[in-house]
Amino acid sequence: MIDHDRLFKELLSTFFVEFIELFFPDVMAYLEPESVTFPNLEVFTDVTAGERYETDLIVRLLQRKVGELEPAVEAQIRGLDIDQLEDLGEALLDFEEAEDLTTWLASTIV
Repeated sequence: MIDHDRLFKELLSTFFVEFIELFFPDVMAYLEPESVTFPNLEVFTDVTAGERYETDLIVRLLQRKVGELEPAVEAQIRGLDIDQLEDLGEALLDFEEAEDLTTWLASTIV
């Protein structure tokens, strides 16, 4: 399956300055190209409740805590709702290995 989101982010971050230069030349006078950075972050908004959560932050924290995540595990994490994601954010503090995450996901995703 093609990860369109990742590809779009890569395209945008690679050609952002050139895009602005080509289509908005007046803006280039105000832009410092070397200062343009793109955080590796996805922010989702639940329009009905107005809640925001940051899936990428949880994934990065998990990778630092238990190591590289399997794609299927990462997909499960990205499928969590806001309450589950917040619970995972707290639970990951106690994780010591990848098996702890797998156990938590198995008990949470029913």
